[in-house]
Amino acid sequence: MIGEQTSDEPTFPDSWRRVDLRPVLAGTITLPVPTLLAIDVIPRRHLFYAGAINGVHGDSGIGKSIIATIALAQEINAGRHVMLVDFEDNELTICARMLSMLVPRDAIAEYLHYHRPVEPVTTNARDHIIEQCVTYGISLVVIDSLGEAFGLQSINEDLDAEVGPYLRLMFRPIAEAGPAILLIDHSTKSKDNPLYPSGSKRKRAAITGASYFISSDSPPVKPTGAEPTEGRLKVTCAKDRHGTYRQREHIATVSVVSYPDGAMSCKVWPADIEQDRTAGVLLASRAAVRAAKDANRPLSQTALIEAMRERHKARRESLIAGIEDAVASGYLREVPGPRNARHFHYNHLSEVPDVA
Repeated sequence: MIGEQTSDEPTFPDSWRRVDLRPVLAGTITLPVPTLLAIDVIPRRHLFYAGAINGVHGDSGIGKSIIATIALAQEINAGRHVMLVDFEDNELTICARMLSMLVPRDAIAEYLHYHRPVEPVTTNARDHIIEQCVTYGISLVVIDSLGEAFGLQSINEDLDAEVGPYLRLMFRPIAEAGPAILLIDHSTKSKDNPLYPSGSKRKRAAITGASYFISSDSPPVKPTGAEPTEGRLKVTCAKDRHGTYRQREHIATVSVVSYPDGAMSCKVWPADIEQDRTAGVLLASRAAVRAAKDANRPLSQTALIEAMRERHKARRESLIAGIEDAVASGYLREVPGPRNARHFHYNHLSEVPDVA
């Protein structure tokens, strides 16, 4: 119902006034493009929009939080501050995931702003988040998960009248401060339209960037033996406000290789590229990184292969593929050796995690 203006209200809210379009029209109008969560191909494409509300949704345990962690890790490795508002877990889990993805400990401590609220949000708390975003230039704010955030506020996610105002008042002002907002949510139970998250249609309407449906025939699992396991996540466009991707388009495949020592290797591949980085190649790549780090000096390809064989028994061709993979991933640097021989050195800008 539209509220009536009384004599005590001689004016109306400012947001209902006409917006002056001349400043916009005077400059160059550039449509937004995604700039966060890079897909591993050159030229780079990305999934999430800065200064906008983005989302991922899928079944429980499918790997949505892993995708969010990849995005956080990419930003931290680029020297940018990020934030995780964690309604579901604790700081041990996110730190272990970051370390397993080779994010340096010091970088995690400096660049990750971690919050674990257990009380309903207030406008003061929201403004505190906005202040951090502005002060530190935070590029990405992950909300894990939207359902748990609703529970803390006693919001019925099926009611438009409760969901809409909360999303508008809580997340739009944060996005307007500059960062990309990433809402992690669940799929609808009916499965009639998997491109829609569960609950109110206001969730979908609140997306001002892009939203993706996450599915998998082989979700990531921890290995139970001595061999690594590989899971694959399919990323499908559910909504793109700015039209970079088409609805129902398969945008990317996320490969998640889990190792017995707790480490993970995650790659975001374009959907139209058939990649052959098998778990065996990734295991050889990890052996190359370990051997080069222990040597702490440039090693010829032959010397590096011999050192790798102490950790990983495989054919020479597989070991060479592992070396090439480690170089491509940035964990090894190729340096010139005598008579133009190929030598490899551990990249000290990265850290191999020590995760139990």
